[in-house]
Amino acid sequence: MQHFDIYDRPGWNSFTYTYPHWGGIEKRENGRVVIRFDTADATAYNDDFYFRHYREVAMVSDDGCRTWELFQPDWSHQVPLHVSDGTQLEVVQGRDLVPREVQRRRVKDLGIGHVWRDDCRLAWDLWPRRMTDALREQGLVVWDRHGTWLPDDVVATHAPSGFVSRRSSDGGHTWEEAPVCSLDDFYHVGPCFPGSVVLPDDTILVPFYAMRRGAEPPSRFTLMGGEIYVLRSQNGGRTFQQVMVGGGLPDTHMSEVSLAVHPSGRVVAMIRNPELHCSVSDDAGATWSEPRPTGICDALPMHAIGLANGTMLCVAAHRPAPGGIRATVSRDAGETWDVDHPIVLRDDVIASDYIGGPGSVQLDDGTVFTFYGLVHPAPGGEQPHGYIAGSIYEV
Repeated sequence: MQHFDIYDRPGWNSFTYTYPHWGGIEKRENGRVVIRFDTADATAYNDDFYFRHYREVAMVSDDGCRTWELFQPDWSHQVPLHVSDGTQLEVVQGRDLVPREVQRRRVKDLGIGHVWRDDCRLAWDLWPRRMTDALREQGLVVWDRHGTWLPDDVVATHAPSGFVSRRSSDGGHTWEEAPVCSLDDFYHVGPCFPGSVVLPDDTILVPFYAMRRGAEPPSRFTLMGGEIYVLRSQNGGRTFQQVMVGGGLPDTHMSEVSLAVHPSGRVVAMIRNPELHCSVSDDAGATWSEPRPTGICDALPMHAIGLANGTMLCVAAHRPAPGGIRATVSRDAGETWDVDHPIVLRDDVIASDYIGGPGSVQLDDGTVFTFYGLVHPAPGGEQPHGYIAGSIYEV
């Protein structure tokens, strides 16, 4: 097993802890591998809701993931999916398509223009704190914790803004946009586009999780009762069907999802929970089994892939001490997981909630490459310093 650092920007936290939402990895022709991750100014707000100074980072390797170079992303929002006819596809939230100038004017008109920077990222909708009660009266769930998350006079909401498909048939030069589905029944939605797959017959499966609206919205944001869905397209992403994964488990914290394809055609969905759950589909994502616990604990965020020999591999951040990155395999297409023999990629990291979710690909020689976000203590800082590293190993 080989380990190496990939990217470390002094004074900035580089991270993959949002991997199921924003990260990405892709193996291209001739063995080229592309990764996408994020970096933010460590001295400013940089956590989930609001990044005062932010940058997307894309890197490429042409030597089996041993060395890496920065490159200009050849996508708009996410590392796109590819269909056999050359079509490229992204599925994004509507808020991600709001022009920067419109975002700037909105916070200025609300009286919180001080949050704006030309290189900021507003991942949630920000509001002045004085509007908290009014927002809750509208049925919105308000994040009002501050400290490292938000300025003291600002709160955040994340009302679903709808999914939009973006298709390109000319190599990414131009894109066609179309609404995918209504999200009016939910008060919070988490897209998991990096966990998407394209099946051998070009069926596209894009997972997401959602919190359904109730008679009374929760007073605090929670993932309790999350429902898991897959957006399914059989026409190259022109239209989608919304498919529920299982019947919903109201007493669990279901959230982020990663899909993987077994050589038999079975699709395996790994679902974030205090104990990872697994659901499978044997009809190209049209129906799914009820999610079942896997025995994999303290494993979040995570990413799963199917290997050429039929082994299913789920790699996850291990945030309790000793912190690091661990992997678990299934040799029966997701029916059971070998929790007694975890593959320890790293166990040399301080315990931290900022250890980042990994992304993995199988290389041409059969080995696996996984990249991830690690941390080490930052003098005087509430957050540890984050950087990007990777491992190459056999399974």
